[in-house]
Amino acid sequence: MSETGSSTAESSSSDEQDPNAKLRAHSAPVPRKIKPLIYTSPEIPLTAFHIEEGVGTTQDWHLDIIEDMYKQKFYEQRHWNFIGIPKDGKEDQSVMIISLLEKPLIGVYQALKTTKKGWEFFSFPEIDIEKYSKKHTVSEKVEEYFSETMSASFYEVKDRKFPHHLKLIEEKYPQKRNTLKIAIMYCKKNQTKPTEMFSNRKGSKAFETFLKIMGKKIQLNGWTGYRGNFGTEGENMESYYTVWQGIEVMYHVSTMMDADHHRRLIGNDIAVIFFQDQGDSFHPEHVDMMGTVPQCFVVVSPYLKTKYRLGFFNRVNVKPYKPDLPKHQNFDGNNVKDFILCKIYNLSLIHISEPTRLL
Repeated sequence: MSETGSSTAESSSSDEQDPNAKLRAHSAPVPRKIKPLIYTSPEIPLTAFHIEEGVGTTQDWHLDIIEDMYKQKFYEQRHWNFIGIPKDGKEDQSVMIISLLEKPLIGVYQALKTTKKGWEFFSFPEIDIEKYSKKHTVSEKVEEYFSETMSASFYEVKDRKFPHHLKLIEEKYPQKRNTLKIAIMYCKKNQTKPTEMFSNRKGSKAFETFLKIMGKKIQLNGWTGYRGNFGTEGENMESYYTVWQGIEVMYHVSTMMDADHHRRLIGNDIAVIFFQDQGDSFHPEHVDMMGTVPQCFVVVSPYLKTKYRLGFFNRVNVKPYKPDLPKHQNFDGNNVKDFILCKIYNLSLIHISEPTRLL
């Protein structure tokens, strides 16, 4: 399966011979006089993150696919299985199974949620379950945590045959990852700290235009699609959502959320998009304040009227992942969404298959 950016049809024979010609038609070198998108200072070494450098002029927009995740990463490891029954009583529509590795990795639990619609890998800090101190065992604390955050009643499955049956179901009905949740934060001029960005209750017109490119605005009240961990407390809220390449994407937009959602949702997203307004350089040295779960950071800045500059930086343990960021290029609205989502999707599979590369 592969994904390439949308482009205007070309009729020349040279385009037919060169599959990247149309993509290059939507990209252009950024003039050197423009400030660097991501700012680094020799006085403040950036030791926790690695900034991606542009390596070429073409892209291979290939989506990696993993279908037997439970068998590969959970079945032979010590883990718990929990069944969640939705509190609204619609058991036949949204019963879920959550498999959780017993041993957290550097203070972060790794989990897999399986439903009839597909599976979703997610993680959460070990500290999130500490408030359930009245519970006697870790599994009981986790059971309570899931019940509170996912609007369902969970119980642990203690039948020793259950893991084998779950593996057989996965083999019979192979599924790819079909959901993503991504944070989007609005950064005003001269803002350098996430706490400053969280205070923004409204974005600029350019920010609103970018959101409309990435998805459509939805009302969470009565929403039956993928909710991206929005529980019942989000019923009166709005968000942005899209279906891309058969993958449901829910965005956690900082300007549309309160402080609790900033902590609970954005703080547990592995990918964060910063929309840098006013053409300033983004200062990454304070991003570590967001916690240990976010791993990939995208900086988007509007350029001219219809184009966007993109920058990526990742935690130092994250090894390179495709597609490579082009050198000295910017993107228009036809392909900026494709490139960002393709790259984050592939990053999310690294998070699943090789978590030690991320944490």
